[in-house]
Amino acid sequence: MKTCPYCGKQYPDDVELCPLDQHPVEGARPPIIQLPAAKRVEPARRFVLRIGLPVVAGGLLVFILIRSALWGVGYWFFERPVQEKVKSGKVIVRAIEDFRKERGRYPTQWTEFVPKYLPAMTNGFSEPDQFEFFKWSYRAMTNDGAVSYKLFYYRGHGGIGYDPPVWYEEFDGNRRTIRSGD
Repeated sequence: MKTCPYCGKQYPDDVELCPLDQHPVEGARPPIIQLPAAKRVEPARRFVLRIGLPVVAGGLLVFILIRSALWGVGYWFFERPVQEKVKSGKVIVRAIEDFRKERGRYPTQWTEFVPKYLPAMTNGFSEPDQFEFFKWSYRAMTNDGAVSYKLFYYRGHGGIGYDPPVWYEEFDGNRRTIRSGD
């Protein structure tokens, strides 16, 4: 027999709740659920899971953040100045091409197209030879009857060049194409 702790009435063993007050009768227990026994984790694996894995993950995160920051620094200190010089070089290329369209040939030296075709870059210098001050050099060339030119901006152990139609960066004899076809 089971007894209701609230009202004190007795009920047979198969009753779980008191029908009057809905309280569980004494002796009624919730069913026991058998759980599988927990596996014992050996100490080395426990160390790896609790300490080693977070340390490795944290180190990887720090590496990614530092590498991303360095790429950003690399852009601002190395790639951006190159792109700015290419942009200023395009102004010179446009002036050379305008000269060629009007006269049917490439200029042989700076004096032929500065300052008429390139007034913005001379900054008021009256002598075209002073254009060399901007570190750009221009050279007209003839290869097997084909007339072309090269433009180069000197920077340290190399510089930025234009050999139509390719812009390139050169450093200690190594050449890297920046852009092609414009």
